[in-house]
Amino acid sequence: MAKISASPSPRTFAEAVAENILAPAAEKAAGADGVLDTSDASRIDALDGLDAHARALLKEAAALTGTSAPTVAAFVTAATDRVKRDAAAAAGADGRLSSTDAAALPADLRLAYFALRGAGDPLTIPARPGVSFSEAVVRDVCARYGLTDAGALLDQALRLDDGNLYLNRRELEAAAKALNAAPADRPLSFSEAVLTRVMSDFGISDRAALLALAARFDADGNRYLKRSELEAAAKVLVGRGAEIGVVSDIDKTVLPPTASGAPLKDPYPGVATLFRILESRLDGTGAKGDVHYVTARDPSSASEIPAWLDLHRMPRGPIDTGTSPLPWIAESEKVRDIEAIFEATGNQKYVLFGDTNHRDPEVYKRIREKYPARVLAIVIHNVKAADAARTAGMHVVDNYAVAAAKLLQDGVLDEASARAVMDAAQIEGLPITDAEIEELVDDHRPG
Repeated sequence: MAKISASPSPRTFAEAVAENILAPAAEKAAGADGVLDTSDASRIDALDGLDAHARALLKEAAALTGTSAPTVAAFVTAATDRVKRDAAAAAGADGRLSSTDAAALPADLRLAYFALRGAGDPLTIPARPGVSFSEAVVRDVCARYGLTDAGALLDQALRLDDGNLYLNRRELEAAAKALNAAPADRPLSFSEAVLTRVMSDFGISDRAALLALAARFDADGNRYLKRSELEAAAKVLVGRGAEIGVVSDIDKTVLPPTASGAPLKDPYPGVATLFRILESRLDGTGAKGDVHYVTARDPSSASEIPAWLDLHRMPRGPIDTGTSPLPWIAESEKVRDIEAIFEATGNQKYVLFGDTNHRDPEVYKRIREKYPARVLAIVIHNVKAADAARTAGMHVVDNYAVAAAKLLQDGVLDEASARAVMDAAQIEGLPITDAEIEELVDDHRPG
């Protein structure tokens, strides 16, 4: 049933938004205490239906009201004034808000206009033969990121698909971000003095590149880039350079133990996606050829590894083999092999992957001591208990969802990439829930 006429006044539109969207959504988001603060972020993100159109304004509650924990009533009053101003600007000289005028509204209000008119969903969701997805999730992602072209969203999500041709929420949200659709249409703001200081501290001269990347670290959605968000982006910009390299052990790092004579097992959940993203970035624009495998296996026992890599969509790369599986021999061999890689690749920076089974922590400690500026992170798969002194300054992880979280915290991965790894790990059998993924991301956002 329509809540507004075809051409309401800005005041009538704002009052309808307040009554039908802002007030109900704010009450749900605020919870029992009746105030809106940072602890309500998960409830805001969980809003759906008409309530979802209030997300962008709810995330600006503090800025709109001038207080860090406004009441629901204070928020609704301030947000209604904002809606009225936006509607008046879109309505033009005649003072009426037509469907044509609505195109000039911010994305969240544009979708709210059509919903309140009862004019049906303005989105057309096209079919993609052979591809599965939830229409409800597509609609929600479009509303959340201000998209009106669902076809473009699906096409971009297909480029990010993990290969199963099912577009889940995280792939769709990653696609929305790749389309540069922010949760609100308002421009980013920041302190010029803070931006200048961050650029100076990190030796960055490309202002536009830093700001474009920092927009992806606006985790609170308030469209204001604070120092920690600018610094997180700067770390990525400086840390990545042109390309990130990977050096990885094989057995018990990416390949689970396999009985003698049996087919090689599938990789650990999520590791193939993680390596592909480090190799080629989430959007596929990175150059290939940056992954190197270093193993104590001799050449004959490593002969089946290239086919295994291809089968599981692991990035191909040179495989440096050893002459002995004995740890005290293999350690020095691995160090020499990795030193050769570093010497042959200029100033390229690397993420190193190993496990706690033998001497990978000792190998990577020696590499880090020799090339401190070129080791972005060391990830050690925890397959047996190791003395903490062996792994000091390294990320010891039980699975690759946690590894992705640690690399997000380091600024090596952005949030969309980390989520893609976590989602792949879940699909491939890691017993991790959606709520646990959200907690991992929340706990490891830079800044």
